[in-house]
Amino acid sequence: PSVVNVMGQVYNPISFVHQPEASDLGTYLKKAGGPTNDADESEMYVIKADGTVFSRQQTSFGLHWSDDARSWTFGSFTASTLEPGDTLVVPQKIERIAWMREVKDITTILANIALTAGTVLIGLR
Repeated sequence: PSVVNVMGQVYNPISFVHQPEASDLGTYLKKAGGPTNDADESEMYVIKADGTVFSRQQTSFGLHWSDDARSWTFGSFTASTLEPGDTLVVPQKIERIAWMREVKDITTILANIALTAGTVLIGLR
């Protein structure tokens, strides 16, 4: 395949014809309209044409191993080169629930209901 796919939380998920002169990840991300407000940019990853996965977590201080060059390369994740058949995936943010806050709120509501019921029962005597 001579295309690069951009999927997930971008404004225009689409397949682009691979252009060797502008093949960095950031360029394809911009061409797809960029990440939406719901995108989790810190969790972006690339599924290479051979099935291997390359994620932002694999770049430490901009340093990552390049299988093609068989050496360490330096550069940000968005400066990584995409090749024909690669797919860039921009996942959606996962909303985390603050469980302790929810438990506290439910406990407060139940305590208020019990207090009200006790007051009503005492008032009916």
